[in-house]
Amino acid sequence: MRKPDNHSDLSEAEPIPKKYFVCKDFKNDGLHRKKEWTEAIEDETRRLKATVGDNESRMRSLGGLGYWVDGIDKVSQKNDGEIAHLGYQIDEIDKASKKNADEIAQLKAIIEKL
Repeated sequence: MRKPDNHSDLSEAEPIPKKYFVCKDFKNDGLHRKKEWTEAIEDETRRLKATVGDNESRMRSLGGLGYWVDGIDKVSQKNDGEIAHLGYQIDEIDKASKKNADEIAQLKAIIEKL
């Protein structure tokens, strides 16, 4: 069988040399081993898929938190309005109390004159 470019027969082609992944700290001490490049790539792909799967799970679990945060934000806005109203009421009570204190002082002065 011939290739389209009319060179050598495919059955006579030389085998593709294997590539190896070697740890950057490789020592020939029996604790390190060379991995075939394809095996190393497959291992890394599996590891990355697992990492992506973990991250997707985290993102899904955080998606529910957005709903809770929105709810807390709405309650907080409602509380802000109530706090502002209470501040207004406190100011009104303060004014009334000062007015009453002035009236009480005037009444005491009148009573002392009698």
